[in-house]
Amino acid sequence: MVDLLKKNFVAFALDNASVPNATPAEALWLKDRGGRACTQGMAVFTAGGQMLGRGGGYHAAGNIKMLKDALTKFKPEEKVDIEDPDAAVPANESGVRGYPRKVPRPVKDGLVLFVSWKVLAGLPDKPARPEVGGGAQYYEFWKRMLGVDRVWAGAAEAEALARGEVLDKFKQRLAKHVAYVMGSAVKSFDLSLRDRRLSGSVVLANGERCGLLGFVEAQDGKLSRFELIIKGTNASDVHNDGMAAGPLTVKPKGKIMVALAFMRVDPKEERAKVRPLECLDWGGGEEK
Repeated sequence: MVDLLKKNFVAFALDNASVPNATPAEALWLKDRGGRACTQGMAVFTAGGQMLGRGGGYHAAGNIKMLKDALTKFKPEEKVDIEDPDAAVPANESGVRGYPRKVPRPVKDGLVLFVSWKVLAGLPDKPARPEVGGGAQYYEFWKRMLGVDRVWAGAAEAEALARGEVLDKFKQRLAKHVAYVMGSAVKSFDLSLRDRRLSGSVVLANGERCGLLGFVEAQDGKLSRFELIIKGTNASDVHNDGMAAGPLTVKPKGKIMVALAFMRVDPKEERAKVRPLECLDWGGGEEK
């Protein structure tokens, strides 16, 4: 299946519930081209909009058949007119479910961090809930996968880090992600910056303590590096449902060791423009 996709298709993820980087015009165009599919659904269409196939599911066999059938139907299009992604749409279509009227973007001169987390230890050999993540046969993949997200911080927070200060607002942004990954609210967040080195600790409401280590660098008064790793124990009995949780989706009751990483990325990079999960924080962005 990977070989088919690499050689013959341009693949992209399209969540039927929320595609925050799509404009209303793009959402309307995609509406009948996979935009109404379930989370595991797949659709194949040409750049001109011709539908070639629909399918989906966790298992590869059905998707491979759909992709091969789509290739037999494909006919090269001599000219494809690309519609204006910012074009106006009918008033009754401007609120297509899950799509904002405007696309949020990081603030100018702000700070964008990639966030990822991984379970280090504590997951059992067999899944506690076999029905989660497509069944027990995929459990080993879920155990090893990374959870991913973004942090969008404001210009003032980036400037403070560049001159050696850590603003409370910035710590609050990080704390939301720590609480999510560790399964407990953050009681205190000690984060100090000295000689380009971040140190401190996080105390959770359940009494667990997380250690942290990081590095910050600046050039010409501008932040050029921010890397922070936080390691701790998730002792929550609450299950994290949804693919956004990554390996936490298959977390059993009891303690697991988790590492959480924050890394600066150039705000101009395309992947940096993917909006953070709304349930955590994207207050640092501005709408354009």
